[in-house]
Formats: sequence, C-alpha cells, structure tokens
Amino acid sequence: MAPRAPSTTCCPDRTDRTLLTRSASTTDETLRDTIEQAGDDLLGVFAMVTAGSGLDAEEIAEVLDVPATGAVELVEQARQARVDAVRSVPLIRDRLGERRFLAVLHAFLTARLRTDSLRPAQAIRLAELGVRDDALATALVRLADSALDPAIAASAYAAAILAGADPATVAARRCETAARTGDDDTAMAIVEQLLAAADTDPEDRRTAVRVGATIWASRGVLRRSADLYRWLGSDSSADAALAATVLYGAGDPRGAETMLKAPTVGPPTDAMAADRCLAEAMRHTITTNARPALSSVFRALAMQSGAVARRLTPHSTAAIAALLSVHNGDLSRAQAALQRATETDAPGSRTWAFHRLLAGWVAMLAGDDESAAAVLREVGVDALSRHDELFARAMAIGLARRSGDYGALTQHWQAAHLLIDEVSIDLFTLLPLGELWLGGIRVGESERVEHLITEAENLLAALGDPPAWANTFHWYGVQAAIVAEAPQLLVKHAGSLRRAAEQSDGNEYAAALANAGRTWLQVLSDQIDPERVERSARLLARLGLAWDGARLAGEAALRATDTATATGLLQVARSLRQSQLRRTPEPAKTPPSSDALSAREAEVAELVVLGFTYREIGERLYISAKTVEHHVARIRRRLGAGSRSELLSMLRAMGYGSSP
Repeated sequence: MAPRAPSTTCCPDRTDRTLLTRSASTTDETLRDTIEQAGDDLLGVFAMVTAGSGLDAEEIAEVLDVPATGAVELVEQARQARVDAVRSVPLIRDRLGERRFLAVLHAFLTARLRTDSLRPAQAIRLAELGVRDDALATALVRLADSALDPAIAASAYAAAILAGADPATVAARRCETAARTGDDDTAMAIVEQLLAAADTDPEDRRTAVRVGATIWASRGVLRRSADLYRWLGSDSSADAALAATVLYGAGDPRGAETMLKAPTVGPPTDAMAADRCLAEAMRHTITTNARPALSSVFRALAMQSGAVARRLTPHSTAAIAALLSVHNGDLSRAQAALQRATETDAPGSRTWAFHRLLAGWVAMLAGDDESAAAVLREVGVDALSRHDELFARAMAIGLARRSGDYGALTQHWQAAHLLIDEVSIDLFTLLPLGELWLGGIRVGESERVEHLITEAENLLAALGDPPAWANTFHWYGVQAAIVAEAPQLLVKHAGSLRRAAEQSDGNEYAAALANAGRTWLQVLSDQIDPERVERSARLLARLGLAWDGARLAGEAALRATDTATATGLLQVARSLRQSQLRRTPEPAKTPPSSDALSAREAEVAELVVLGFTYREIGERLYISAKTVEHHVARIRRRLGAGSRSELLSMLRAMGYGSSP
C-alpha cells in the first residue's frame, strides 16, 4: 500500500463527514438499533471512524484484516448506516467489548504511524478514547512542542499524558501552554507543583517562575511576581534581566541591581539581549532622566520581533515603551510603540487587550474620546484580566470626568470598587491610579483609594522618586488637591514637581508640570497672572494635557477680577477644549441660537460644559448648588435636550466651552 501524505492539519479525513454528522431527527433508539444489528467487522469500521478514520477500503482491509472485496462492502454499509461518531462511542465499546475496541484502535494507530499519516486530531482522539501507547505519547508531545496554536498544544499535552507520557517531563511546557490559552488556573496548579518539588529540573523551575510571574502580573499583583524572582535568585537564572525589570517595577532597586550583576547564563540569544537592554533602560528611568531611558526602551523594542515578541513574560516591552512615553508627555512615541506591537499581536493573546487599552489611553489624552470609548467596547471590559481591567475601568472614569458626566462617573466608579481592593500598585499602574484618585474625590469616596495612594508613595520613595515615573503621579496629586480643596496637598506635590524640574536637565515635560503646579498655587491664592496662566495652559496642551490646561485657564478666568482678563482666559480655555475635541457629536435636534438662554443661564452653561460641578459653579457665581441645578433644568427644558449627554452636545454646538 502506498504511504499516505503526512498532514499537519487538525481535521478528520475528508470522508469522515458522512459519519461524523447525522440528521437531527436521528433518535438514540434508532442509533442503538443500528449498532445492535451491525456485525463485528462493521462495528470495527465504526470504531475506526470514532478515532477520525475515513472510509478508506484499503485501510479498513489492513486494520481489520479482511479481504479487499469485504472492505468495499463494509464501506458501503457504513455509509448507509450514517452512525454518529461521537454519540455512538459508548454503544460501540459495549458491543465490541473494551478489549476488541482498543485492539482496533491500536491497529489503526499502527497503520497510520507506519505510513506517517497520523493527523493531529486523530492522535488526540485516540488518546482520549483510551489508547495507551508509547509511540502515540511521543507523537503527541512532538505535536504539542511544534504547534503554533496554543489551544492545539494544550490539547496535545493533555492527550500525551492520557497516552502514557510522564506528566513530570511535560509539566513546564504544559503550564506555559495553559497560560497562553488563558487557562491560568491549570497553569498555576502546575506551577505550584513544580516549585514545591525538590527534584524539579532547574530549567523547568525557571519556566515555572516565569509563568507564575506572568500570571500574577496579569492579576494586578506585580509584587508577587517579584517575590517569585527573588526566590529563584540570580546565580543560575537565564531570566535575570527579565527579573530585574519586574523588580524595578515593583519598587525593589537593590534586588534589580543584584539581578543585573549576575553572570550571563546561556547563549546570547535575541531574547536575552532584548531583556538586558530593557532592564538597563529601566535602570536609566530610576537613576537618570527620561531621555536616555526612552532611547534604550525603544532599542529593546526594536530587538523584539516574531517569536521573541510573542514570548510569555510578565511585561510587554511595547507596553513599557508606551507607558514611559505617556509619563513623559510624548504621545507620538507612545503611538509608535503600540503600532509596532500590533504587528506581532494576535487577537485573544495575553498582550492584545492591554496594547489596545493603552492605545485608547493615548487617544483619551489626545482628546479623541470617541476612539478611546470605542476601544473599551472592543476589548470587552468584563472579560479582561484584573490588570487590564484596572486600566479599562480607570479610562472609563477618565472619559466621564473629562466630559463632565457625573452620572457615568459614579457608575464607572461603582464598577471599580471590587477591583480596587484586589490589585496592588507598581510603576506600570500609576496612570490608572491617578484617574481612580480623581474619580474617588469627585464622588466623595476618596478613602477607597487611600491605601493605593500610600502604596504608590512608598513605591516611588523606595526608588528615589524618579521623575520619569513620578512626575505624572505628582501632577495627579496637584489635580487631586484642587478637586479636594486641600492646598497643603497641592504644595507637597507641586514641590516634588519643582525639584524634579531642577534635576531634569532641561526636560520640557518636568518643567511644564512644575510651572503649572506653581501657577495653580498662584491661581488658588487669587494671584492671577494672565500671561503666565496662558503660557502654562498651552504648554500643558502641547504635552497631551489639553483638558488640564483648559481647566487651569478656566479657573483663573473665574477668579480674575478684571473683565478683560477673565474674558481672555475664558477664550484660552475654550480654544484648548476645541483643539482637544477632535469631533463634536451632532445633536439630535437643530440647536437653537445662544439668544435662547438668559445671561445667567449662559454663565451656568459655560461652566457645565467645562466640567465644573454644581457646587463649584455655585461658588464661582455666588449662588447655591440648588439654584445651579434649577438653572440646568430650565436650560435642558428650553433646549429640548433628552439627556445630559445631549444637553452637553447642544451647548457645545452653540459655542459654549468649545470655541472662542
């Protein structure tokens, strides 16, 4: 018999389709009658079909040891019977007997191995049906090791163990594959076994630590990842550079330095070179300013392509490059890093959702709220890991805060409650923490995030308050002080920004934040310097903080005693908001002219669109919050707005808060 061409697909033989699918009207009783009436050889054909065999007369003759003419007749009988290959297994086993059933499957396996035509799906199915065979186990392990699809690899490893492979020999590879498919529970169960066993191979132990560290990072607890790498040590770890980045992120610079000083173990692969470059870049972010750090991070990113970029690691180099860029006001660089990541990402991979969320975050900072909201819809917040959900919930809060939608802000804040209690803070989660901080203050529940703020302050202190990461946190602190009306807190964070600017050797982002912090202090002290306010606000906008710049100019305008100064600063605030709003939603109805509102209602409308609360508006117009609420209700009725979002759209179309 001529050998069949080997196949790498995971589908049954083409002729299986006549047996694998049966009419929906077929009843269990009819199926039982068909099998009961079948002879021994026909039952053997049915057994072969349950393992994925096609109706090949030549193969049937060999496996069942029947004449060629008899095999042809059996093929015809099997086609007429149209037995369901899945539902019929228990009945066929019972009629043939376990011993005869497995003997047929063994013969089928032998025939396929001899011709090198055993398909992946057939190998997995044979193991699941109970075939125990060393050659089958070896073939399944080889299939799992070479499979590009993690789901196929996971099934093959599980089947290999069923076929008789030693679970210990495939444990490390199996736990990594399980993590790739998102089966973190199975992966962590194997990790625990490998870490607890005294005789675990060092290479397998290293894999187990890397997988465990990756899963803990995805759960939003990077310090557990750091614990694993500290336990593993640096003496014999080829992952020392990988560990150093984790330790820097978790706030352990000494541990990171120890890892970086360890001698290199193993060949100088592209993966090891990229890990080393990234770890040294992280050291730059801690010990120097952001300029050399950003260059080093992007150099590490350039080293990662193909299989290197798809490795299972606790962090994504592209994500770190994007985060560091955002932390230093370089949104175009962040976009470039994320664009590179999409070239190697596959939808559903462990990094895909996070890279998409970071792209949404960059869009939000650039003022493209529509694109940011689309990302949240695309990734599906409820299906995310805890780490990714943290960014998604915080971004939803940030969008609601920027749009002035208090109802949505409250809703998203409530959705984040459980999450806040489950995650810890590291260098890479300072951005979402800032939005949660401000959101908590706005809804009157800032105490819910106080422990995370303390964690962040301790983390940054342990690292020496590195400007490359700390500046954005302190800027959020300035905003939090303003919203909470806590000037002493503003002084504290503004002082940190000032010191960072002095140490940053001309870093524009640090200088801009420091200058804006000082300007806010002056504004809150009613010391309005319109030129300084405008300069600070426009510089913030250029660095991706247009909403913050508009708010600074708007607050200064409302505190100015001179009408010309107030008018000029309000125009600055409006122009910055206009530049940030990439697209103004079309209102459902034709908006009336601005003459439809009274002078007082126009003042209220302006502040509502700029995002001020009723209490803040009341304080600025010297009326009660209740009176403000009545004004807003009248405006809504007068314009015919059906919802708050529609009201905001109509007011923007009328020129409030969006154009000079």
